[in-house]
Amino acid sequence: MLTAYQIFEYLPLAYKNPSDLDYFNFLTHSVEQNYEIENYHFAIVALHMIYMGIVYHYIYGIFRADKKRFDYALIGFHEFLKNHGVNDCSNLSWHNFSIINESQIFQFYRAVGISKGDITLLKKPVQTRNDMLHTNGTYLSNEEDFEEKANIYLENFR
Repeated sequence: MLTAYQIFEYLPLAYKNPSDLDYFNFLTHSVEQNYEIENYHFAIVALHMIYMGIVYHYIYGIFRADKKRFDYALIGFHEFLKNHGVNDCSNLSWHNFSIINESQIFQFYRAVGISKGDITLLKKPVQTRNDMLHTNGTYLSNEEDFEEKANIYLENFR
């Protein structure tokens, strides 16, 4: 569980909306609660949601740093966002990024010079999570597997 607590440190220190704090508190509690009862499979699911929330907050930070330049990074996504109710791309929130396919969302990191190879590593947990959340008879059943998966998330923040 130590690895999960290290990941929690990457969550924003403050949120624009109080409901965001409630949301991430719910997710961290879910990781802890499932871990305590040795339900490692669902603990990693909640940890994945935290990972993606952190990813969305980083992308939101890129947006906030230079909205006009970020608009160029949105090329190919303007119509998609509009079709999903986001009519004003000059006033995005981190929530807006959740409607974009998780594997594709990492392409926004190219706007700040992250290499294709690093982006492939960043989205690897998405592929792993997709494999884990199908009714295929496989699940995380022990602490070692949880820590192994959690460590991959943590390494992606370093």
